[in-house]
Amino acid sequence: MSEKEQVRSTKLDSIKLLAALSIVIAGAVAFYDYKQTSTLLGTLVMLGAIIVAIGISMTTPKGKRAWSFVKDAKVEVRKVVWPTRQETLQTTLIVIVMVLIAGMVIWLMDFALSNFIDWLKKR
Repeated sequence: MSEKEQVRSTKLDSIKLLAALSIVIAGAVAFYDYKQTSTLLGTLVMLGAIIVAIGISMTTPKGKRAWSFVKDAKVEVRKVVWPTRQETLQTTLIVIVMVLIAGMVIWLMDFALSNFIDWLKKR
């Protein structure tokens, strides 16, 4: 691919992305326009605009990279070892207990400092 073709391709990709953004903005404007008449129609127009914009942006290298990222993320999520229900409950209980303990410590410090300051004011 020559440098001239690459520059032309980059400009075309930029135009595609700008068109996709314009379609989303037009969809949002139409959503608020049609919202006065029909919420369903406004929502369908907005969803259609988003779908068309995604379709246009998917034809660019950036769109293809974004889609590849989404697919890779999906694969990584499948690799995660999720905790069992018991582990989740135990961890949640530990967090709640620690938050209560930290709250009590902060409350005691506040109480002590407030009393100390009141004592200093009275002197």
